[in-house]
Amino acid sequence: MFWINFLLSILASIIASTIMLVVASFLSSKFRWILITILNALVRGDIETIFPNARRAQDALMADISKSKRVWIFAARGGELSRETFSPLFKRTKQYPVELRVLLPITNIPAGQYDWIELRSREIEQFDPGSGNVLRTQIDANAMTIAARQPHGDTKIRRYNAPQIGRIILTDRYAYFTPYQPDSYGKNSAMYQFRYGGPFYRSLLRFFAQVWESSKEVEYP
Repeated sequence: MFWINFLLSILASIIASTIMLVVASFLSSKFRWILITILNALVRGDIETIFPNARRAQDALMADISKSKRVWIFAARGGELSRETFSPLFKRTKQYPVELRVLLPITNIPAGQYDWIELRSREIEQFDPGSGNVLRTQIDANAMTIAARQPHGDTKIRRYNAPQIGRIILTDRYAYFTPYQPDSYGKNSAMYQFRYGGPFYRSLLRFFAQVWESSKEVEYP
């Protein structure tokens, strides 16, 4: 399946990046940049930086999406799009439109297909009892909210049924990948920032495009 190839293509980068994240926490910003450069050369990667969690990435991400003409998002819940980090999207004027593409899980799983939401719900129940049971409701509510708040430009929302491997954000300049962990919410995971045009940016872009192609377009009132 296409997501298996995708996972393999970024595995080397994540392993190297995780090592770097631990080591870099003890270094100055100058030496962190040097370490990133060395590791990029070793794995032929395009890592710009690594944020320890969503909060640490917020300022950089807000600045990026406020200027990008294209913002494509693959998410498992979509709640983050209603928070401050993505507020620049919905403040765009007609002079600065944005092409917004959002992929969220389909909650009504067709017969015969694997229910990936159920798997994630069980994981959430283990570390946040009671929250896993409302995941489907939250996904649908977030999709409706995004549809109602459409920014100036071209907005499309589609629903997919695929493994919820993490959050992907693609802009004109960078790709951001936050791997989901089985014992925590995505906001607590490291966020990897990849430069436009590099091998891992292209892998994330290809993954998004293939999921988009196989997803279901939904119209909202």
